[in-house]
Amino acid sequence: MRITNTEYTPLEVLAELLATNRFTNKDTKEFFVGEHSSHEWLTAEWADKLEVVLNSFRRFGTEVCEQQHIRDYGVDVRMTFEHKIGPQKIGFQIKSNREAEADAKKPKGAESMVAVLKRQAFEAAQRSGVSEWWVVLCFDRATHAKRVQAIYAELLSGSQLPLTIKVIDPRKAMSFLSLDEGEIDAISTLLLCRDDEVLKQASMEIIAMTEAMRQIVLPSIGPALNGEREIKLREIKYLVNIDDCEDHNLAIPVNELEGYGFLRCDGEREIFTVEPSVYPGLCALYFEGRVRHNLSETAAADFMQRLAIAAAGR
Repeated sequence: MRITNTEYTPLEVLAELLATNRFTNKDTKEFFVGEHSSHEWLTAEWADKLEVVLNSFRRFGTEVCEQQHIRDYGVDVRMTFEHKIGPQKIGFQIKSNREAEADAKKPKGAESMVAVLKRQAFEAAQRSGVSEWWVVLCFDRATHAKRVQAIYAELLSGSQLPLTIKVIDPRKAMSFLSLDEGEIDAISTLLLCRDDEVLKQASMEIIAMTEAMRQIVLPSIGPALNGEREIKLREIKYLVNIDDCEDHNLAIPVNELEGYGFLRCDGEREIFTVEPSVYPGLCALYFEGRVRHNLSETAAADFMQRLAIAAAGR
C-alpha cells in the first residue's frame, strides 16, 4: 500500500489514537496499579508504543523520526520528525499514579505536582529544544480528579511560554497504553493509507458480506493462504456460533459463499475447500502484513481483519 494522506505527521496519528476515550474514571483506578503505577514502566511503555507509530511511516519509505527515551529538562520521552515547515521536536512528560499518591501526602507548603509541572514546563521551553510539550497523566482519575483539574487550569490558562502545551487525560492515556502493537499498526496504516486501492477493495469486499459471511471468511482466509484450505462443516458452525440453532440457518451464508466460489463442497457437504483468491483485496492485506509489516501468519491474519473491518466502518 501507499501513503495517500500525505499531510499526516506522526503527531497527528498519535492525536487520532488518543482521540477515542474508551474508558471511565473507574477504569483508570483499576488500570494504574502495580507495575502500571510505576513511572519507569509508563515511560518505557509510552516510548515503545510511539515507536510502533513511527515504524508505520518508516515502512512506507518516509524518513521521519528519531525517538529517544530520555529524561532531561522536563522531558521523559522525546520524538523528532521532519515536516515541511522544518524539524519538529515533541517532548512528553509522564506523571504516574505513584507520583500522584505521593503528591496527595505532601505536607502543606511542599512543592506540589502542579508546581513541579510548571517548573518543568519552563525548563522544557528554555532548555530542551522542544516545540510542543505534552503532559501525560497516567494515574487514577477517580481519586485524583481535582489534581487533574488543577493541572489543566494551571498549565493551559494563559501560558506565556514559547511552546505549545497539551495535557493528556488519564482516560485517553489509558486508551493508548491499552492498545497492543497490532492495533496501533492497523490504525496507523488505515489513517495513512485511507485512499489506497488495496484498502478500498478490501473494504468493499467486507461491506458486500453479511455478518454471518464475515464470520466464516475472515477467520478462514488466512489459514487458506498458508495451505490449510479444508474446513469442516462443524468448524463453520463454530465460527458463526450457531451450534444450538437449526442447520438451515447455516445454509444461507454457506450457499452464498458457494455462489461466490469461496467455498467448494464434497459430495456429502461435510468438508469444504476454501478459495481465498475470490477476495483479492483481503488477500493483498494479508500479504501486506506478512511482507511489509513482517508479521507472523497468525498476526497477519489478525492485521487483515482489523484493517478491513475498520476501513469498511469508516
